[in-house]
Amino acid sequence: MFVRGLCFCLLLPVFHLTPGIAPALADFEEVRLVVKEARGERAAIESEASFFAADGANAIVFVHQSGSDKESWHPLAEYFQARDVASVALEGILAEDVWAGVDFLKAEGYSDIVLIGASLGGGGILRALQRRQDDAIGKVVLLAPGPGPALEDAGIDKLVIVAEQDFYADRAHDAFEEAAEPKTLQLYPGTEHAQALLEGEYKDDVIRRITSFMQDPNGRP
Repeated sequence: MFVRGLCFCLLLPVFHLTPGIAPALADFEEVRLVVKEARGERAAIESEASFFAADGANAIVFVHQSGSDKESWHPLAEYFQARDVASVALEGILAEDVWAGVDFLKAEGYSDIVLIGASLGGGGILRALQRRQDDAIGKVVLLAPGPGPALEDAGIDKLVIVAEQDFYADRAHDAFEEAAEPKTLQLYPGTEHAQALLEGEYKDDVIRRITSFMQDPNGRP
């Protein structure tokens, strides 16, 4: 069961995604995802999320970094929505939240799903993929991922993005080295951590590389 509330809000992006993109009227719904089904008299555990619908089969699950929230993904979700890619931005960052997001998108009819996680949210994705596999997930993008098990699924293409002096840089390199092929590591100068790369000097290139990775059938940036 998904509880939905339609929202039409004027989003003022906190970062400029690519040259020429102006603020627009965002079209999204606030939904509640079932993280764990109810058993007996116990109530189901739910989590909040923002759903950006789009035509087609492509969709993204966004998992934010610690100290942030689902709204931090709204500008990027709007950017992809304008390119016919749906998304759900999660409030929770645990493995169970990730799968609740995937199951929601599949129930909405999306069959080609990318997971994008930042910092501890990236670690949540790694733990989620250790517990379960799903053919709908073909690509994963990790921004300075936090600790988590190795992503050994050869059926998933991986893009790891990190600033060279990020305090999670060593962990990001470990996540990349431990991951099975196919995989790509993208480094940027500086210290910006995870989602901060979407606001910093290289923000336009970060967005272009993620977009290219998602569009290329071979997953290469």
